[in-house]
Amino acid sequence: VITKASLLAAQREYLHKVMELLRLREQHAPTLLIHHRWDVEKLLAVFVDKESDRCLSEASVTVLESTNSCSTSHSSVVMCNICMDDKVQEEVTMMECSHYFCNE
Repeated sequence: VITKASLLAAQREYLHKVMELLRLREQHAPTLLIHHRWDVEKLLAVFVDKESDRCLSEASVTVLESTNSCSTSHSSVVMCNICMDDKVQEEVTMMECSHYFCNE
């Protein structure tokens, strides 16, 4: 019998595996897994066989080159678009749309 808890645990395991092996952010891994019907082995095979950009594109996933901060120096200060406070880059995450939010 598959319980809700066991299903959620399996999903978390798959998400972490895909995030680690493909070096993707948490927001991208579920989209790829859903596109490949949660078949991790198939996803990994497709990701290796095709160019990674093509695999991402087919699943409608857009990954920015900068995964956690903008490309300027790490001492830059940016404004959190939620709390409107100025934060150093290490304290914020940049969304796909280039808006920042603090990690607190």
